Amino acid sequence: METQGEFRETLPDTDWAWLAGFIDGEGHLAIRRQYAEKKTPQHRRRGENKEVDGWFFYSPRLSICNNYRPAIQIAAGLLQGNVHKRTMTHYINRPIHSVEITARQRLVKMLPRVLPYLIVKREIAELVYQFVCLPRGSDSQKEALWKRAATLSQAEYVRLPGVSPTPGTQKVRRSDLSESDNGH
Repeated sequence: METQGEFRETLPDTDWAWLAGFIDGEGHLAIRRQYAEKKTPQHRRRGENKEVDGWFFYSPRLSICNNYRPAIQIAAGLLQGNVHKRTMTHYINRPIHSVEITARQRLVKMLPRVLPYLIVKREIAELVYQFVCLPRGSDSQKEALWKRAATLSQAEYVRLPGVSPTPGTQKVRRSDLSESDNGH
């Protein structure tokens, strides 16, 4: 793992646009809901049943993975993140390199700079940004954003590139995009 320094807010617009394109193509944005056995101030009980053991909490995540290490190193440099190396032997025998950002403070500073350039992942990025801007103790709002983000992650449809993300926008099935890309 390579360690970078602190996050730099002042980068040229071209760097933010490149990073947005890399996130659109290779990135994953999510709001995770994690379970814990014991309650801490950030945890909340699952459900109404007092007999249910376990608590949950929400956390934001941006990860970018690629097997071309120099591209991940550039992304990690822009985000001032760490490069991790994994081996995925079940379907590819080359190492996978990734950078992951989970710190709210870093996401609050970074997301507004890449949002204008995102196309495919703009909606989920906006939800993650809303999430990281929430004050502590906003459990019901966090849960609502998590549900919306989970719905987007599981959606069968993607927005057409270049079309503004407004209600009623024309949508295309992922399978239709892959067929048209292959010339079928």
